Formats: sequence, structure tokens, C-alpha cells
Amino acid sequence: MQLARTCGIDAGRAPDIARTTPQKTRPSTLAPPVKRAARHARTALCAAKERGYSPVRRMGNTLHSNEIANVARALKEEGVSNAHVLATFAERALRIAATPADLATLPIGASRFGGAPDVPAIFVWPTCAGRPLTFLAQLDLSEVNAPGLPPRGFLLFFYDVIELPFDVAPGDPAASVLFLDVDRSTLVRRAHPPIDPEGGPFAGCRLAFRPVVDLPTIGDAVLEAAGIALDEREYEAYEKVAVSLSEVETPNRYHHLLGYPQTMQSEMRTALQSAANGISSEDARARRDALLRDAVAEWQLLLQIDTDDDEEDGPGWMWGGCGRLYFWIRTSDLEARAFDQVWVILQCT
Repeated sequence: MQLARTCGIDAGRAPDIARTTPQKTRPSTLAPPVKRAARHARTALCAAKERGYSPVRRMGNTLHSNEIANVARALKEEGVSNAHVLATFAERALRIAATPADLATLPIGASRFGGAPDVPAIFVWPTCAGRPLTFLAQLDLSEVNAPGLPPRGFLLFFYDVIELPFDVAPGDPAASVLFLDVDRSTLVRRAHPPIDPEGGPFAGCRLAFRPVVDLPTIGDAVLEAAGIALDEREYEAYEKVAVSLSEVETPNRYHHLLGYPQTMQSEMRTALQSAANGISSEDARARRDALLRDAVAEWQLLLQIDTDDDEEDGPGWMWGGCGRLYFWIRTSDLEARAFDQVWVILQCT
């Protein structure tokens, strides 16, 4: 949090990150060192483009130029090379804090983890192998107000907590993400159907959203596509800045919407691209390389749900060995509001 303040990023303001859409800033409003850093960032990014890097089309959750410059300065002060290019990858995310709550105190439609969802009167609960999926989360999009997401409506997340599948593709009944584009007045609270005790339901929690800044982890496809590599010392310095900006270790539960994943195993975009396009080792190298190169721009992290197994302080779930659930969506499907096309990946230690 201290580093977020020194980078000139207001991580503690209200959760309306739509207001953070980049706007034109008059040059006279920037201090000379910040202007120089911003100019360096543009120059370095141009150099990366010349090496064949195509910038990712993002959804308006990028930082302002002066904020990017301040992130670059923080990286540079830690001795990270390519600091100005790395800073251009910084994105806003919404960190989610979960607090146990009596469901009766939550208004209809309010965002929550666990408990029971609010749905239309006629609603078919998603199932897998004849048993109900476990309800994980409900997001009130008018409260979230995040760039790229619908301005209204509700997102509901369900998952097969009994089997804990590591990969769930669209059409696989082991997970379901539902977009309810309905008025709040049409919703009713639906009791969670009976389920194996090991599979929930989980304790209900009210949610609070707060903007933070995410940098991609080393090994993320966005850095590989830009041809960026760091030595061991720089890696540690970069991670120090990234952790401070996202506050991922305070406490060590990091649920968030949008931004970058905090991976526990391998990079996910290329795996998603391979699975979605049926890429195999027999494919022509040119086709395979082209598809994997496009993976950076094609996939957006929608939601990351961390292990939060203390029922007195959270929903009480654990994903494998203290793992995380990642809900991914193609940018084209996000624009089309095709949330039935979400992919789910479970990673754990």
C-alpha cells in the first residue's frame, strides 16, 4: 500500500474504476520528471513494437500516462531494466474483500460470495452429473461499474466443488457463469439445493470492491510477446513492486475482478488458446505460432477467486492445495456479453 501511494495511484478511492478511463492530460500539468518518464515509456514501447510486439487491446482499465510514468519510476528505482515498457502493462483491477454476513441483511441483488443467489422466479439451477453445482458468487454490475463489463445486470458463478475439475470449457456442465440482464425488482432469493457437505453451500459474505494496480507476473504471455526477460535479481525487484501495487499479500487472499492473474502454476493464456483452437503438436508451426501470438490480445481474466477457508472470516472454501480459481473469457465474447463462453482453470500448489 505504501508503494501504491508513492506511485501516485489512489488505491483507496471508491470502486468506480470506470472513472479511471484514460483521459487527455495537458502537458503543463505534469512535473518535468514525470513527463520525461512518460516520454521514455512511449519510446521504449515503440522499440518493442519494432521487435514484432503488438500491443494488447485492453478495456479501458489502463492507467493514466502520469501514473504509468510513476510505476516506471518505482521499477527503475528498484533496478529493473525495461522499466518504462513494463509499466505500460500496468492495469487497474478491483480487489474484492469478503466479510461474513447474515444473508437476511443483504439487499436483493447485492454482491456476495457464498450463501444463496438472487434469481428470477423461473430459474433452472445448473447441475452436473445429476447434482447441483455449488453457488460461488453474485456480482451486481451496477455496483462494480467496471470498464468492459455491462453497466447493469448480475453475474452468477457456479462450480463443481465435489470434483474440483482443473479445466472447464464452455458447454462443460462442471461450471456455469450466468448473466442476468434483468431488473432488480424481478429477483427473488433462491435457497441453495441440498448438496454433499464437502461441496458447500459456503458461508455468505458481503463484498467490497477497491481499485488496485496489477502488473503481469513474470512468465505471463504479455511479457513474452514483448520479448521482455529479467535476470534473477531483477525478477525479485519486479515482484516486489508488483506485490506492493496489488497488495496481494495483505492479507494473503487475493480475490479480484479483471486485471492479471496471480498464477500458481503455468501461464494460462497460451493453454486456453491451444484448447480453444485445438492446437496440437502436429499443427503446422506457422499456424500454431500465429494462434499463440494472438492469445495475448484474445483472453481476459474475468474473476480470480482465492482459497479463503476460514468460515469465521470468509466463505470457507479451499481449491485443492490452497489454490485459486480463474474465470477467463475471450475479449470478443466479453463484448458480446456471451458469458456462457467462460473458461475455468484451477491451479494449486
